[in-house]
This record gives sequence, C-alpha cells and structure tokens, in this order.
Amino acid sequence: MRYCSGDDGELLWHAGVSGAWSGTHLELSSGGRTVDAYFGRYAVTASLERRLGDRWTLGGALGATVAGTLDLDGAESDLSPGPLAAVTASFRPLDEGDIAPFLLLTGSVAASLAWTKPAGGGPTSTFTAGDVRLGAVVGKTIAHAVTPYLLARAFGGPVSWSIAGRSASGTDANHYQVGAGVSVHVERFDLVVEGVPLGELGLVAGAGLSF
Repeated sequence: MRYCSGDDGELLWHAGVSGAWSGTHLELSSGGRTVDAYFGRYAVTASLERRLGDRWTLGGALGATVAGTLDLDGAESDLSPGPLAAVTASFRPLDEGDIAPFLLLTGSVAASLAWTKPAGGGPTSTFTAGDVRLGAVVGKTIAHAVTPYLLARAFGGPVSWSIAGRSASGTDANHYQVGAGVSVHVERFDLVVEGVPLGELGLVAGAGLSF
C-alpha cells in the first residue's frame, strides 16, 4: 500500500515483513468422490518491491508456513512448516484527488509446499498448493499518513494432497476475498493491518521500509 498515492519521490524500493492467518474450505476429489476439507494456516513472509515508473511495481516474496490444520470430516491433520514463494505486481490506474479515492490493481502468482500428519499419529503426506490472484484496492490517504482501504480479490489454483493413502486434488471452494485494511506510514516506515471476513478468510499484519 506504500505506493498507492505516488508520493514517495525517489524511494524506488520497499522491503517488508508480515505475518498472516488464512482459513478456507477446499473441495478435494479422490477416487471419483469429492469431499470438503477445512484448511487453516499461519505463515510469515519477507517481501521486496521495486517501483517501475510512477504507476507500476514488481516484487517477490519468500516465506514459510509456520503451522496449520487440515480438517477432513472431523479427522484433523497438523500442518508442518514448509516453504512458500510469490511474484507480485501492481498498477495504479486512478490517482486520488481531494475527494476521489485511488484505485490500485494487483496480481500475484504463488506456490507453497508443506506436510501433514494426522493429529493422533500416522503417516506424513505432502500438501502442495498453487495460486493465481487478481485484485482491486480502493482507498483514501488522510493527512499524508493514514490510508484506509477496501479490497476485493479473485483467485484460483490447484491443491494436491493425500487422503488415506490415495492421491487427491482439488481447489478452493471460495474463489474470492472481500475485506478492508489500513496502512500507516511515517517517513520511510509503514505498518499495515488487513482483515478479510468474506470468502477466503484472512488476517494480515506487517511492517515495511521504503528506500
């Protein structure tokens, strides 16, 4: 959100760290049967973005799943730590005015790898997920420091897991997010908190530095 209003002058780079929780339902198919599974995880990431002109940014993120659960019909599996990575981009087609808000379009491609193990003990299974995500953010900067915003995202991607020794594949049951957040920046530093109560649930808190 640092580059929303285009007022960063010669600060071309932005580095950040964040922690996130997400929760959603997956539709997994195995042996001709489709089942619903609840998937929740905690993750941490470090990101680096580069401004390309006044309106574009391109960046990447590396991180890890810290912990999580996968609940299939009451049978819960623990999610082990595993790597994740993403490539991100944004474009600001509309600048904010005295009253008008800004509009920021976002996109990302991400992948993650983790392992699951039944909570009561049992064999370990590999869990992989891919994600392509497009979004829009509308907000307004107040006093050159506080930026509340609304967000909407659409996404999709494959998920692969193992159910009772059988390979299963599927995708998210909810291919959207609707939420809100607020970003606060002072000089080169910024903080952001974001909550998503609709679609794929999410809560994010992060800090960044522009240079």
